[in-house]
Amino acid sequence: MNLTYQVENNKYTILKDNRPWIVQDDYFPYPGATVEESAQNHINQIIADNTRQEEDIVTREELEAQSTELKLAIAETAETEAMERANMQLAIAELAEFIAGGA
Repeated sequence: MNLTYQVENNKYTILKDNRPWIVQDDYFPYPGATVEESAQNHINQIIADNTRQEEDIVTREELEAQSTELKLAIAETAETEAMERANMQLAIAELAEFIAGGA
């Protein structure tokens, strides 16, 4: 995304890839000492916002990966616990059979 600006009298137009995109006439959301500076401040804010959004996307992807890893770890733990319970039940059954005088 290539952002530039054009100034006419007391307004500016931000161009996105050389096409008019945002027009500010008399109200400048990111005021500067001049109309040109206000336009550049506006562009700087758009770039900063886009950078934050890209960082948020990376963070979201990282969180999703961590969530997947945690789900796998929980599933593995549950499987291990189930196997341990089954082994314990088998051992108890064998012990009960032994105590009862079985083979």
